[in-house]
This record gives sequence, C-alpha cells and structure tokens, in this order.
Amino acid sequence: MSIKTKINVAMCVILFVIGGLFFIGNSGCNTLSGIRAYVGAEGLWTKAQKEATYQLVQYIFTEDESKYQIFLSTLKIPLGDSSARIELEKENASNKTIIMGFAEGGNHPEDIQQMISLYKRFKNNDKISQAIEQWGIGDSLVDQLLIVGDEIHHHITNNEMNSGLKDSYLAKVDILQKQLNQAEVLFSHSMMDAARWAANFLLTIMLIFSALGAIVCLIMLRIIYIIIADLETQTNKERVLRKELSKSEKKFRAIAETSPLAIYMSQGFTQEAIYINPTFTELFGYTFDEVPTATDWWPLAYPDEAHRQIIMEEWQKRVEYAIDTKTAIKPMETVVTCKDGSEKHISWGYITIGSENWAFGLDLTEDKLAEEKRESLIAELQTAISEIKTLRGILPICCYCKNIRNDEGYFEQIESYIHQRSGVDFSHTICATCMKKHHPDEYEIIAHKKE
Repeated sequence: MSIKTKINVAMCVILFVIGGLFFIGNSGCNTLSGIRAYVGAEGLWTKAQKEATYQLVQYIFTEDESKYQIFLSTLKIPLGDSSARIELEKENASNKTIIMGFAEGGNHPEDIQQMISLYKRFKNNDKISQAIEQWGIGDSLVDQLLIVGDEIHHHITNNEMNSGLKDSYLAKVDILQKQLNQAEVLFSHSMMDAARWAANFLLTIMLIFSALGAIVCLIMLRIIYIIIADLETQTNKERVLRKELSKSEKKFRAIAETSPLAIYMSQGFTQEAIYINPTFTELFGYTFDEVPTATDWWPLAYPDEAHRQIIMEEWQKRVEYAIDTKTAIKPMETVVTCKDGSEKHISWGYITIGSENWAFGLDLTEDKLAEEKRESLIAELQTAISEIKTLRGILPICCYCKNIRNDEGYFEQIESYIHQRSGVDFSHTICATCMKKHHPDEYEIIAHKKE
C-alpha cells in the first residue's frame, strides 16, 4: 500500500469517528429535544384540561353560556394532540394531519418534527410506550368530559337542570378530573423515565464509541507517525539521490560537453530536442534553436528531397524498433550537409533511455577521405603491377651483336625482346666512350664546351 493510500485511509477513519460522534450527539440532542417537547406539550395539555374542567364547573353553577364556549375552546388543545396521536398510529399516516394536530395542541412549530420522529422511532420502547398508553387514557377521559359537558349543556338549555342533576354532574366531573390528574402524572413520570433512559443510553453509546474512536484514532495516529517517519526517511533518501543525481548530471555534462560525438537528446516519437552538445553545433553548424525537433533537422541535413525521404524512412524504422525494444539501433551511415554547405560522413547511433532518446554521431569524414586516398593508391599500384612484366632466368645473348635468342630459337634485338616481355620502351643515345671512338670530332667539340 502506497503512502498516499495509507494517509487517505487514516484520514477516512478519523473522519468516520468524528462523523459517528457527531451523528450520535445530534441524534441524542434530537431525542432529548423530542422528550422535552412532549413534556412541554403535556404541560399545555394539563393546563388546558384543568381550565376546561374549571369552566365546566362554573357553567354548572352559573349556567352562563360563555363558560361552556370557553370549555369547548379550551379543549381544542388536548383534542388537537389526540388527533395527532391517532394519525401517528396509522400505517400510512398523513404528515400534514399530524403537524396540524400538534399545532392545534399549542406546540412550537420547531418542536413538532422532533415529536413526530421520537414517536415513530421509540413508540415500542417500554418507557415511551407507557407514556403513550397514558396519553391514550387521557384522551379517552377528555372524550368522556366532552360527553358530560354536552349533557350538561343539553339540560341547561332545556331548563332541566336541578340541584340533584348538578350534584350528580359535579361528582362525575370530579371523578374525571381525578382520573385525568392520575393519567397526567403517569404520563409525566413515564416521559421523565424515558428522558433518563435516553440520556443514559446515549451517554453509554457515546462512551463506547468515544473509546473505540480513541483507540482507532491512536492507531491511525501511530500509522501517520510511521508514515511521517517513512516520509522523512524517503525525503532523506531523495535528498541523497538528488545530490547523487546532481553529481551524475555534472559528470554527464562534463562528458557530453567534451565528447567527440555529436549528441542530440530528445523526447518521444516526435523527438523534441532537450539538449545538444557543443560538438554537434561545432560539427554541423546548427544551434539548438535551429533544430528544436527532428522535423527541423531533416531538411537542413538532407536538402535533396528524394534522398531525404529514403534516409527518414530507414531512420524512423530503426528508431521505432529501438523505442519499442528499449535497445540501441544498428549504426547508420549518412552524408550530412552542414550549415556552411560542406558535407560530412557521419555514423549515427541511437538508444532510448526511459522517456529520453539519444542520437549520437561519429564524424568519419577524415577516415573516408583517407580510405578513398588509400583505395586510389592501391588502384594505381595494381595498374602499375599489371603493366610490369618481370624477366627471370639466363638470357642467351650474342657476344658480338648483342642480339638475344628468344624461346623459338631466333635471335632478335635486345630492345624488341625486353619491350615484348616488360612493356618498357627504349630511347637511343651515345655514351661518352662510343662517342669518342666513333665520332671523335664531335666529341672534341663537346668536351671543349664543357671546359
């Protein structure tokens, strides 16, 4: 696993732990806020119920219609909560109906969603289910209170209310009030128990998750420490490598700058130049700016288009093979046209190292001229040798006329004999002795002139 992957994994784990703690904390806050909202709703419910009971009792004594209307109006709060509870119990509950019911119950709009969420998520919890049960009992008692109030209203509006009926209804209202008080107390206790349970449960979960998170984070921090140590080690190694690379580069520069080879370093199939050494410029006359790519080099080095095409095709074939196989090409000899118009015989080599392509040329011009001169001399010698015919053995020559007897037994002049066998031509002259003997007068004149 790479260092980058390890760091990413460590960061993901730490973020997961932080996200988990946030989720637990947020869920806990929402749960406790929901319980708080129900406790507040219970307070409003109780207050409304007590006020409604009080107004109904006043209505019995005073028979004032306004008291009865206040009684009905006040009961809208518990009736709204009741409609929300009934809708929550349905399988396909209408969220709109639930929200409307809780709103009629006087609950704060920001608390309603938390109340709905708490009911749906924890309605099967022992503490919450007990509170819901008491809530249902309270709603049924409110329904009975409404029925009693309707009966009282019927008797009063029909002038049928007497002292006996008043006492009877007052007793019923009192009994309902006591039952409602008991339901309210039990609901309140159940919700408080639920709040304590939720707080303890969330605390336990947070402690467990925090402990696990701390362990995981310590492990991740240890891994990060190891990664940092590895990075430092790697950095030190890279620093050493950079120094060595710098030294190698200096050595390369020193070798390349003084190399008798013309070096052209490039990248990729397009062979874009990244370095040319001084020998290259000195040998051909072209600078780096004049041959930034092989495409710029070809027409300068090989002006004749037909010849250039042949050279390019053969070179490209060898280069592609070298790049594919990561090997050097077979040396290729060409005649390069220099910037000053002169021509040089160059033996080209090529090798690919990583992403870099190295083309290097060796100047063979002097060797070629020497070879041509040597071949010319050899040709001349061969011509001379072919013209020379040697004379071997004993020549039978006449002691008087100096004629030589040939292979057929006939005598011929010495000039003719040697000419036929060696190709040597003769020019005739008179030596000093013969001149004195045969032409004494001319000899005296010549001798006198020399004196």
